[in-house]
Order: sequence, then structure tokens, then C-alpha cells
Amino acid sequence: MKLRIDKRKLKYVGIVLLALIGSFMFHVDRSDNMDFNRYQTIMDSLRSSGISWLDYMVNCNAATLRANAIMQYSYAFNTLMYLVAKLFENNYILVWISVLFDYSLIAYIAFDWKRNSKYKTNEVILVLLACFSLLPFIHVNSGLRTATSACIMALAVYRFLYQKKNIVEFLALALLSVLFHPFSIFAVPIAIVIRVSSRKGVLFAVLIGCMFLSRIAEIFLNSGIPFLTLIGRKYITYTSETQFTAYRTFSYGGLINCAIIIAYYLLIYRKSREIDNDGIVTDKEKIYLFIVCFSGLIVGNVGSYEMICRNGYLLGALSPILISMFYEKGHLLSGKHIGSIFRVALGLLFVIMSFQWVRYYYPFFL
Repeated sequence: MKLRIDKRKLKYVGIVLLALIGSFMFHVDRSDNMDFNRYQTIMDSLRSSGISWLDYMVNCNAATLRANAIMQYSYAFNTLMYLVAKLFENNYILVWISVLFDYSLIAYIAFDWKRNSKYKTNEVILVLLACFSLLPFIHVNSGLRTATSACIMALAVYRFLYQKKNIVEFLALALLSVLFHPFSIFAVPIAIVIRVSSRKGVLFAVLIGCMFLSRIAEIFLNSGIPFLTLIGRKYITYTSETQFTAYRTFSYGGLINCAIIIAYYLLIYRKSREIDNDGIVTDKEKIYLFIVCFSGLIVGNVGSYEMICRNGYLLGALSPILISMFYEKGHLLSGKHIGSIFRVALGLLFVIMSFQWVRYYYPFFL
């Protein structure tokens, strides 16, 4: 009996394992201002406290494990931290589990998207650069819950819009994503609207809607409903003058990336989109439109570093699809050649962003 090995699947597994090996090199000092250190503090407290899982989920507050202030409503991630703390002594196992999980989801999307075809070599390079630039490896290792939330939401959107899974599965996956980090919820209404009506007006509706987000956040903040209050407070925090900001290269890069996506879609792809004889938009068109609309959401929050970079994680998780859109043949203004110009511009942008990520954060992997 011969053992058959699918070489194509083996390549995807190899990439995931390379990411896992990279995470083995990740290390932070306790004095570093990194998210993972806050998670370490919580896990150390869990080991020494003897608190039960139910008490941790229901009764834990800022006075005990600081979890209420930092991890409020992140029940899925809190459960993962609890299990790692109780089963292992090494806090970095949390990182390894998250990295393996996140990149496995991305690999699944990449494999299924081209199940009956192959990626071109330069397409593979662009996908890897896009994933690394928009979903930075340092944040997959340190931020953990935001990156994992984005990857789960990417899977939910992909299966809902492209694989045409039912809304119950979509909402279940979306809920799991939100229970890692509630800010991934922005993708939910966009995906549902596109599933119902895949019209170009959705993009403009998103852009107009961004003008009212601050007002909606205030309504949520004063709603008296704890979860909505949390969403409103986080949005106001992420867009306030006291918001966290790091290197501007990343926010500018994220904005330029979204601008390129929207420009290409409107100028090239939409003119040659795949529509069947009845005028029904294809599933491929729906997932492309989601990426464009989500890019519109990011552009609509141009003043917020957090909104640009955090929401960019979802685009990074969908990088196989994002890049494929730029390889769709156009028929307007020699669209094929114009598409090459867009791809080169995108590639240069991702190279610059990747270089900057490595430049600023390589010490954490030495």
C-alpha cells in the first residue's frame, strides 16, 4: 500500500510550520511594554490564585486579576489563557497555539481559494508580503487576541460570502471572533449587507456611514447595555487624541493600501467583473466587494492609527483573495497592463512596510 502525499497541501503545512518555528524565537523581557506581558501577568495570577474557570469568567475583576479592565467580554481568549495557565508552566505556549491556529486558518483560505488552480510565483510573493505587512508577525505573537479575532472573522466572511454557508454558521464564527476581541464586529454588518445586496452602492454607504460612527459610538456608550458600552468606549478611545500610536509608516501604508484597492476595483475590476447571464453577481465578486468596502471603512477612519492598523489585520488574513483581485483581467484602458502597474505599486508598498516591521521589532526574535 502506497502512502500518497499531496505535495500542494504539504507546501501549505510547511509555511504554517515555518511561522510556528518563527514564534519559538519570540521573547520579551518583563519590562517591555508589550501586550503579551499583560497576558503573562494574568496567567501567573491564575496559577497562584487557584480560581476556578467559572469564577474567572463571571466574578473576576480588576481588583483580582486585572482581567476585567483589559479582557472584558473576551471570554474565548480568557478561556484559552485559563487553560494554558492551568495546564502548562510556560506562558509562551499561548503564543505558539495562537500562531499555529491563526496561520492554519489563513492557509485554509489560501488553499481553498485556489483549489482548482494554482498561484503564480509572483502572486505567492505578493500574498506573503501582504499577509506580513497587514497582519504583522510581531502582533500575531504579542497582540494575540486581536490577530486571532481577525483570522476567525476572515474565515467567517470567506465561508459566508464565497462558500455560501448559512447565516447561522457565519454568526457563530463571528461571535467566536468577537469573544476574542469585540472590535472585529465591524465586519459583520458589511458582510450581511453584501450577501443580501451586492451592489456598488454598498461601498458608498460604508463611506457615508463612517461619518456617523462617532455619533453611534456615543449612543452605544450611553445605552446602558454593557457590551454596547464597551464597543462605544473602545471606538472613542481608538479615535481620541490620546489614542495609542506607533510608527506612522504603518498607518500611512495601511491607508495607501486601501486607496489602491478601492482605485483598482472602481477603475479596472468592476468594469470586467464576472456576472452570469441573469445579472447575478458571483460569489467571487461578493468577497472582492467585501474587501473593497472594508478598505472603505479603514479610509473613513483616516485619523485613527488603531482603526487603520487593527482593521488591517482582517485584510492581511484575506491576503490570498486580496492579491487575486489584482490578477483579474480587465478590458478597460488595456486593463491587463494597468493591473501590472497596480501590482508593482502594491508590491513596493508591502516591501517598505515589511522592512519597517523587521527594522523596529527584530530584537524580539533574537
